[in-house]
Amino acid sequence: MYSIHTYVIINMSFRCDCINGDFFGHVFKYDLGLGDTYEKIADVSYTNLTIGDWIQMFNIYDRDRLSDDAIINMPVNCSCGDRSISNDYGLFLTYPLRAGETLDSVSSVANLKYGLIRSYKLDVDFSPGSGMVYIRWRG
Repeated sequence: MYSIHTYVIINMSFRCDCINGDFFGHVFKYDLGLGDTYEKIADVSYTNLTIGDWIQMFNIYDRDRLSDDAIINMPVNCSCGDRSISNDYGLFLTYPLRAGETLDSVSSVANLKYGLIRSYKLDVDFSPGSGMVYIRWRG
């Protein structure tokens, strides 16, 4: 069993597949624990990389009747940006903004221009602490 300290950022590569012909993503397995809810798992354990409604769609367990020892499917969206962006950029890192973070602060840390990161997702509201940022990644 592995353990990770709270609020530590981990870069983890995973395969991005076409899920049910609807979106690009990956489905992880998650061991439910005492007191887990779909929303809590999405918000805390998966740092908003998914949402409770998606988790419900990919599982047979009703959100009000979760078993403490079940293994559930965790869908994560990994699609990004506009198709017109050149493939020369390579891979993208999906980064959910956390409380206190802004697109500007993340772009500064990633050493990328705000406008470049913003161009990957024009339709997203990047209010402080919300939204997915897609960062060019050569990892």
